[in-house]
Amino acid sequence: MSSSNEERRLRVIVLCLEWPRIGRHTGGVGRYAARLVDALSRVCEVEVVAYDDADMNLAPRAALWGVPPPRSRFARYYTDPVRAARVVRRRHADVVHSHGDDWALLLARRRLRIVRTFYGSGLGEALGGGSVVRRLNHVVLFGLELLSRARIRTRVAIGPDSLRTFSCQHVIPPVVPSPTTQPASAESFPRERAVAFIGAFDGRKRGWLAQETWRQVQETEPDVALRVVGAPDDRENFDADVHFSAGPTDEEVQALLARSMVLIVPSTYEGFGIPMWEALCQGTPVVATGNPGSAWQARHARGGVFLAEDDELAGKVCDLLKSPAAWAAASTRARDGGRRISDLADPSRYLEIYRRVVNGVG
Repeated sequence: MSSSNEERRLRVIVLCLEWPRIGRHTGGVGRYAARLVDALSRVCEVEVVAYDDADMNLAPRAALWGVPPPRSRFARYYTDPVRAARVVRRRHADVVHSHGDDWALLLARRRLRIVRTFYGSGLGEALGGGSVVRRLNHVVLFGLELLSRARIRTRVAIGPDSLRTFSCQHVIPPVVPSPTTQPASAESFPRERAVAFIGAFDGRKRGWLAQETWRQVQETEPDVALRVVGAPDDRENFDADVHFSAGPTDEEVQALLARSMVLIVPSTYEGFGIPMWEALCQGTPVVATGNPGSAWQARHARGGVFLAEDDELAGKVCDLLKSPAAWAAASTRARDGGRRISDLADPSRYLEIYRRVVNGVG
């Protein structure tokens, strides 16, 4: 990214309570926001509103304005956004870039120039499974997302579901290409007889189905291993012979994907699906269940992503493992798809949106 010396550096406030926190498991929203801020802070003056224990080493050029860490799940969604809104209102910036939790900010009298990124939808999350309490929470959060849609003029979608649901004007995938997502050389990370899964055992990610699929694959391919990346407290849910990693670095995740033959994505819902894109960049074919994010990436990968019903996942994986030619063709298409998606995700697109908003044409 570059910026003309004649252009004034924009002052941007980034609201993101999902920002990675030191010593805690982080979801895709927070990781993406940190990478995006790191890229944008090279050409903008960026201040981040997040929790006090936010890991700002991920974006060292940006300043942090923190709020106390959440005391409960209720506070995380229904009290902390009020405190974060107070912090945002005390700061002065050209643009506020919200990554969620902005409903309290919208109730203020002073109107701000806000750009909102929508990551899927609370409704999709609610329909994706989980406990009754979790689903009800996401239904309420969906109502707050609709408030954001109504009050915020400039809306960015990460994929087709949020584009349609929130009538967004822009689609920017939630990924930032970096050296870690460049295809690894075969010499650096030779392929192993392994399939990978990234996510939780329960909930919409359905790690239990990834493990079940792997066991079915082992009936004909007994030497195939399963490598999982998940939260530390999820280790006990997977079988003892699963290779489990908790809290790996970005580089370690890319290395795991570069070594694996296939990534299994059995999610009931994905607004985009960052691990899928990361696998595609490494030339690792993906076998996934149908959902908005998986289907969208499948169209861009054009043969690098294979969509299947639950009971078809193992068969699709075996087809790739048994045929070196089929796997090689899928790997090439996967890598090409990863590049196409990366082109759409250029962080400079946000800089253009910010300037349009400042000029009153966003």
